[in-house]
Amino acid sequence: MVKLHTEAYESFKLLEEQKYETRATHIFNCEPSLAVFLLWCNIEVLLRLNKYYDKIQDPWPNDLSFIHASWRPLKHIKGINVDAYNAIFVGPKSLWKIRNKIAHTGKFIEKNEVEYFVEYAKFVIDCLNSGLPKRSDFLTKKKNSDAQKNRGRK
Repeated sequence: MVKLHTEAYESFKLLEEQKYETRATHIFNCEPSLAVFLLWCNIEVLLRLNKYYDKIQDPWPNDLSFIHASWRPLKHIKGINVDAYNAIFVGPKSLWKIRNKIAHTGKFIEKNEVEYFVEYAKFVIDCLNSGLPKRSDFLTKKKNSDAQKNRGRK
């Protein structure tokens, strides 16, 4: 029986259950920093799933060192909307770096400081979601990859 990495199953479950965007929209006015943090969580889950699919025989991508403009999904996003790519991933004022500040210090960030992230984050989420293969595609790729790996051992 073909099995994906446990983290892949958990990530699919998070996407189905957490409703990140709905929750972020609901709390944006009272907790804007937490709202954009939730949007980042959604992006991160999608990034990891996409990376795992690309390299399904590799271990689960625990760190985010694969985030760069030349990686296929991000190259696609940058090609369509460079402003969204930059706002989310590039520089000390990117959502990625702001997220670190929120996560590691619990810092409250004013609504006017994070508002512009919302539209860009939703765009990135939509792009990553639209390019994410279905769970059944993951299983098929893993099965084929395992079969090829096993053929090489004989």
